[in-house]
Amino acid sequence: MRNRIIACSHRWQVGELPGWLVVFIAAVIGADLIVIGSCAAVTRFRGADLELAAVLLACNLLTVELTHRAGEPAGLVKDVHAIWELPLALLLPPLYGVLVPIPRMILVQWRVRATLLHRRVFTAAAVGLSYGAASAAFHGAEPVIAGAVPGAQARVLAWALAAAACGVLKSAVNKVLVMTAVKGADPAASVRAQLFTREPLFHDAAELSVGIMVARAATGSPFMALAALPLVALLHRSFRHAQLVDDSRIDAKTGLLNAGTWLREARLETARAARTRTPLAVAIADIDHFKNV
Repeated sequence: MRNRIIACSHRWQVGELPGWLVVFIAAVIGADLIVIGSCAAVTRFRGADLELAAVLLACNLLTVELTHRAGEPAGLVKDVHAIWELPLALLLPPLYGVLVPIPRMILVQWRVRATLLHRRVFTAAAVGLSYGAASAAFHGAEPVIAGAVPGAQARVLAWALAAAACGVLKSAVNKVLVMTAVKGADPAASVRAQLFTREPLFHDAAELSVGIMVARAATGSPFMALAALPLVALLHRSFRHAQLVDDSRIDAKTGLLNAGTWLREARLETARAARTRTPLAVAIADIDHFKNV
C-alpha cells in the first residue's frame, strides 16, 4: 500500500507542526538521501536494468495521467503505483527502488495537484525508504531460494512468497513512516479507519497480487509489463469508485451520514429489528443555534 499524505494544508505548514515532527520529517528525508548516495556508490549500471527501469517507469508515469484526469482527493490517498514500483524494486538493485518515487512525485506535483513541497518530498522519501528495505530483503533472499529450493516449480513458488513477504515489508515500513507524520500533524486521525478496515486491506492485497504478477512477467521480457496496463486502469477506477461511494454517504459540513443515507440505514435497521424481534430506539438531539456551531 503506497500511501501518500494529502491532508489539509494548514495542518502541514512547517511553523504549525510540533517540533518533534519537524525533526522526524527532516530525519526521514536525510536518511533517504544517505541511502541514495550509498546505493549509487555500489551500483553497476547495466543496459538490461536500464531498459526494465525505463519500461516500468513509463508505465508508472502513464498511470499518473489517470490521477490527472480524476484529480487527487484530500485525505490519505490509496493508489496503484506499487504495481509498477514494487517489481522495479524487486528485480533491480536497491538504488532503483529508492529513486523510483521521485519522478512520479515530481509529475504529480506538476500535473495533478501542487501541494506543500516539503510534504511531497517527505512522502517521496518515505516511499523510497520502504522500497529500499523491500529490495534489500528480496536480494538477500534470492540466493537462498536458488540454492536451497529444489525443483523449478518449487522455486517459482518460493520466489512468489518471498516477493509477497517483501511487499508486505515495504507496506509496513511505509505505513509506519507516513502514519507517524499523519498522527503528528492531526492527532484525531484514525489509523485503523485509514489502513485496517476491509476496503483498504482488500486494495492492498489486490495491488500486491498484481505487482507480483507484473514482476514475474517482467523477468521474461520488460515489455510483458505493458499487458497489465488495462488491468491497472480498472483497479485504479475501483479504488476511486469506493472512495466516491464513501464520499456520497457523508455530509461534508458535519461529517455525519447525509439524509438519503440515514433513511436507507434506518430502513435496514428497522427491518432487522422486526426480523429478529429486538428492541429499536432512536435518539434525537435538538441543538439550539446549531449554525453558530
